[in-house]
Amino acid sequence: MSPSEFRNYYENTHMPLLLSLTGSFFPTSHTRHYLPRTLQDPSSSDATNTNHIVTAYAGKVEDFEYDVYAELVFESAEKFEAFARKLGEIEAAEDGVFYADELAFLDLSKSKSVAIDEPVVTVAPSVVG
Repeated sequence: MSPSEFRNYYENTHMPLLLSLTGSFFPTSHTRHYLPRTLQDPSSSDATNTNHIVTAYAGKVEDFEYDVYAELVFESAEKFEAFARKLGEIEAAEDGVFYADELAFLDLSKSKSVAIDEPVVTVAPSVVG
């Protein structure tokens, strides 16, 4: 699917489903950062990242196979663990609704997840003063 189709699916199908299935276990925030991509050949039917490239300032365009990264914020480690358990139950559900939804727009073999610390921010001196 094209980058715009991917974003549309994520925002208008996947996120409402995730919200409805996780309910009170949903994180405090779920922020998505999409990589803007430029269509190279409008006459081509190629919807892959080969025809929709990122603006890479360091590294090669091919290094950026992903289209989005999501940052989920939780009130505590316990809240995250509860969400992870709930998500595990949802993914294992016999109806397979959530898993089928993920397969509709994600390449799960390339999905990654990692814990991060609170951000460290440096502000321009003109903003501080």
